[in-house]
Amino acid sequence: MAIKRGIALLLLILLWLTGQGKVKAEDYAVQLDYNGYRITGYQIETIVNKDASIDVTERITADFVQPKHGIYREVPLTGSMVLEYENARTQLRYLAKVTEIAVKDPASSAEIPYRKAWVGQSLRIQIGDSNRTYTGSKTYELQYHYALQTSKGIPLNGLSYNLIGTGWDTSISHIQFAIRLPEDTVPNRIAISSGAVGSKYTPNMEYSVQDGLITGVVNEILDPGDGLTLMMELSENALQPPKAASGYIEMLAFTVLAGVSVAFWLIYGRRRRSSSQMAGMDPIRLNPAAMSYVMHGSASSQSLSAMILYWADLGYLKVMDEGKQVLRLVKLREPDESLQPYDRKMLERLFNGKESVTAAELGDDFYKAFRDWKEGIARDFQTPERLIYERSPLYALAGGAIFSASIITVLACQAMAFFCVDLADVLLILITGILTWFMVLLGSLLLIYFADRLSIRMPLGFIVCGTVFGLFLWWFANLTGDMMLNPWLYGAGSVAAGVCALAGAFSKRRTEYGSRLLKQVLNYKTELQQMYGSKNSEQPQDEGACYKDLPYVFLFGLTSKWTASLQRFTGAKPPEWYQAQPGSGFEPVQYAAYLNKSMGSFESSSSGGDSSGGGSGSGAGGGGGGSW
Repeated sequence: MAIKRGIALLLLILLWLTGQGKVKAEDYAVQLDYNGYRITGYQIETIVNKDASIDVTERITADFVQPKHGIYREVPLTGSMVLEYENARTQLRYLAKVTEIAVKDPASSAEIPYRKAWVGQSLRIQIGDSNRTYTGSKTYELQYHYALQTSKGIPLNGLSYNLIGTGWDTSISHIQFAIRLPEDTVPNRIAISSGAVGSKYTPNMEYSVQDGLITGVVNEILDPGDGLTLMMELSENALQPPKAASGYIEMLAFTVLAGVSVAFWLIYGRRRRSSSQMAGMDPIRLNPAAMSYVMHGSASSQSLSAMILYWADLGYLKVMDEGKQVLRLVKLREPDESLQPYDRKMLERLFNGKESVTAAELGDDFYKAFRDWKEGIARDFQTPERLIYERSPLYALAGGAIFSASIITVLACQAMAFFCVDLADVLLILITGILTWFMVLLGSLLLIYFADRLSIRMPLGFIVCGTVFGLFLWWFANLTGDMMLNPWLYGAGSVAAGVCALAGAFSKRRTEYGSRLLKQVLNYKTELQQMYGSKNSEQPQDEGACYKDLPYVFLFGLTSKWTASLQRFTGAKPPEWYQAQPGSGFEPVQYAAYLNKSMGSFESSSSGGDSSGGGSGSGAGGGGGGSW
């Protein structure tokens, strides 16, 4: 590094000896300041190495009109480099690693403090002392090694480099540059442009080329947002940048994980043909809570409202309308042995020693009783002969989700690690990696949940969740693949993550018994839909039959269709277990709507606390800066 700095110093001396640095004072008679400062001197010395890396020395003289701590430079770490010669135009994506940073005062050679930070896709070098401010002229000498990797990783016969990037927020004058090319390398053609991004304006300048050394001076002022780009056509294979990592080992690992996930699905998740004995089994009558469990793998809060109506129809309680959407449950008899133990316990807790109760009187801890009731229903289906789902190993159910989350997390952390500059970035990568893992895991688990709902003819959730998850993987593959110059690795990783997530989503399989029950429940739901939704189907002969179906109608969300059917009966009376307010008549439409809203208060009580190129700016390097 000391040798390279010595060469840079000789380049500066040579720049002045050749007369390129002599600019008349009147050329800069008026230079405006912006944001409280202006740059009155900008000398760039670069040594281009055979591997396309560049040793950069920048001497920046800032004139602070307002008190400032110092300046900052933002050096791009990724972007596009455009090479344009005659009718040929090539655009290459590049990655850059900035190392060997040093900042000093060129007059005294004293070191100047600086801090590094990762800002977007650039490295910010903030120069100055936070405890001290300056006014007037101050010169900084910044040195760093800029190592390039290109998207194609092939030898280059040209280089486009931003001597001054378009990101500066003030005016710049007295610009001088010196570029030393590799030994025996002479530029065939040089094009220099300035202005905003994309501008091909040739500035008022002078430059010369001698033995692989390009020196020059710009005789005008750059406005904020203007840059200066040098594009050189070199001899064949003059520069040989290193190739980006192929990622074959990672792709192989991702393929193995995807294969394991598919194997889990083949072993534990693929649907088997039902046995011939299954078709001849007798139908099984289930209560609303059991039907909810068969459909969803858990008793829903809505199933509690359906069960209240079910218990009322069995004569255990009466429902009294107190108005303002308040229903009072009145106990008629004690629960007996004909009920399941968990149903008896729930009925006892529902009244809690009282003769009547409203939803508001259930107490804040009612959700605990509801949770115990749900667990009791689940235990009832855990015996070997009544299992709803296959007891697949945990790794079969969660393996795909974990693999998917791990693949995306590894790729995300790998991309971020390239831009890591200090300990703070390491902590940021760690935190981001953890959040990414849990986010993808959550998406995969949601796929598992909605994939099971496909079996109950509810595909919307899976379609929406699958689409969002797929779009995320597509966005991730495009963003990181383009940024890291390796679309194959990140594309393959995202595909593998998607395969793992889908295989895991379908690794949850119902038993033959569970499949039979589900088929019966869905057939019964279809029967009710047809009975109360079609004018041509056979409908109940009296309102009593309608009331028998009401708990299941409530569970399946068919109350509006049920109400239309009940209106057929002239002078229909309410069910025996329902008592309206004194003096009020019975209107089926109002009754159903009122009951539907009022029962929601019992559902709320059950939840309780249980919640869970070409042109300026078209080259590599450059960037910009500002003051602080």
